Amino acid sequence: MGPGQVFTISRKGDQLILSVPGMSFPLVALSKTEFLLGFADARITFQKDKEGKVQQFVWKQGGGEQTAPKIVLVKPTPQELEEFAGAYFNAELDLRYAVELRGDTLIVNAPGQNEIRLAPDEKDRFTTSSRVFPMVVFQRDGQNRLTGFIIDSDPVRDLVFKKN
Repeated sequence: MGPGQVFTISRKGDQLILSVPGMSFPLVALSKTEFLLGFADARITFQKDKEGKVQQFVWKQGGGEQTAPKIVLVKPTPQELEEFAGAYFNAELDLRYAVELRGDTLIVNAPGQNEIRLAPDEKDRFTTSSRVFPMVVFQRDGQNRLTGFIIDSDPVRDLVFKKN
């Protein structure tokens, strides 16, 4: 489990399913709140608030423990997504990405690379199925104007692209 990684927990019949972009895994119930993710030998324990609503889960694996808060996924309209479209540039790498809106989906294009579909999760944050950058976080200035985005992944941290 890495920083910024988004998991989706869903139910299929009586089975809870943990999903990440492109993959889904069944969870084995150990109790009402504790589940096993077998292939990773990880335990997931859901924690509830005073009203009995799940607020987070604790991921235990290999003697370590991490907490993942529950987030509310956003579903921006095509009109809201239009703001993200444009050209973005990183001077250090001399690399330019174009973000374009196709229907209700944002697509990232770079010369010589495959297109990357951006899937919204939290406000201004998108996930992808790309290993190059699994997460893109758009940045805003004090007046709430879009200024660029940051690519954040295991091999690459805080790579900033400014909007042209």
